[in-house]
Amino acid sequence: MQWRRRRLERSIMRVTDRIERVEAELEVLRAQAGQLAADADDAAVTAAVRPGGPTSREADRATAANDNHRRLLDEHRATLADLRRTRDDLLDQL
Repeated sequence: MQWRRRRLERSIMRVTDRIERVEAELEVLRAQAGQLAADADDAAVTAAVRPGGPTSREADRATAANDNHRRLLDEHRATLADLRRTRDDLLDQL
């Protein structure tokens, strides 16, 4: 049974490493999210009030980029939650 414990410990270490990587990626995505939201808002306002500014298509692209980024954030949060549950399950098996 010692081999089983070692296997569980290695699995826990791998999952913990993955959690740390996803957390780091999530921090980067969070930092970028604010700028993308501001860019989308600026493009939409500029397209609405200043002739010759970005076209509505450019504003739509900025909004789409912001929406895609939010979806990516949500996916990372879900992955992180799954990894934490997996780690907890493995710890319970020790």
